[in-house]
Amino acid sequence: MAHIEIRSIKKAFGKVQALDRIGFSVRDKEFFCLVGPTNAGKTTTLRIIAGLEKQDEGDVLFDDVLMNDVHPNERDVAMLFQNLALYPNKTGFENIATPLRIKGFTDKEVHKRVHEVAEILHISHLLERMPGTYSGGERQRVALGRTIIRRPKVYLFDEPLSNLDAILRVEMRSELKRLQRDLGQTMVYVTHDQVEAISMSDRIAVLHKGKIQQIGLPGEIFNKPNNMFTAGFFGSPPMSFLKCSVEKTGDQTLLTANKINLDVTSFSKQLSGYRSVRVGIRPQHIKVEKDGTGGEFKVVAIEHLGSKSVLTFEAGKDILLAVVPAAWGIKSNDSVRVSIDPSKIYIFDEETNRVIV
Repeated sequence: MAHIEIRSIKKAFGKVQALDRIGFSVRDKEFFCLVGPTNAGKTTTLRIIAGLEKQDEGDVLFDDVLMNDVHPNERDVAMLFQNLALYPNKTGFENIATPLRIKGFTDKEVHKRVHEVAEILHISHLLERMPGTYSGGERQRVALGRTIIRRPKVYLFDEPLSNLDAILRVEMRSELKRLQRDLGQTMVYVTHDQVEAISMSDRIAVLHKGKIQQIGLPGEIFNKPNNMFTAGFFGSPPMSFLKCSVEKTGDQTLLTANKINLDVTSFSKQLSGYRSVRVGIRPQHIKVEKDGTGGEFKVVAIEHLGSKSVLTFEAGKDILLAVVPAAWGIKSNDSVRVSIDPSKIYIFDEETNRVIV
């Protein structure tokens, strides 16, 4: 178990700045998730924590002990990669036992620990079988067993579920979270999947282009994003953004854009000095009616998702997404009325992309 501190880490590969002074802390026994799109710097961060990559600037500390010059073998971390890399010519038992064999454990201790881990992961029936006979989920569990067998201070996971099908991913998410709770260990988990991040982690750090965008509890990240990137990254379907003009008439403040008029008089103070802003709205908060008082929009695309459908509208140069019951039977090119509840919107500064309201 360990508390991890990352302080002002910079890392460049040639002219590409992979990490730009990122910093965060991972609490003892915490399931901490690094989430972001491809090339955000997630794996580089993980490799720096493990000691497999050397940062250009900044510090890595475990329990307040500086790790910068500590060899990976001496950092007491275990890492599970996207590529599971099981030994094809070794049984499940020997695959899991390998880290202990390398460390010189006795046969008795190896046998005890392997069977303990197999019991935890429900893979005792796989110990005498070869990896070629495993299903995807079974391979995942054996690889996980090999990772946790040493009982290190820190577990590092680099998108370990990305090669699994959807049903197995859901199953393994629950399994990993249960395992972390049972072991009481510090885990740092890297993913590009916002659903994994929200459902599994105690806290989340959002990475984009080598910079930390936001750190917080899953509910905070989703409900109180501090910029447009975080707001747009979390949520499925994603948040829509509208460029709106700020108009003041007497005591009233309006945001207007493409047949949408929002009364935001209660936010007049925050919007003082702004002439235009970006408004973010989640699809489930856009009201769609076949007849109503909202602006008239034509449906340009429909995505059917079982009991619900996602409608796409063009609002000038912007795109609006809305979720409606599939039973409504709305079709492409149908015209509908669209309105937005001002109490559900997020307002962002156009230049900085930071949240205003």
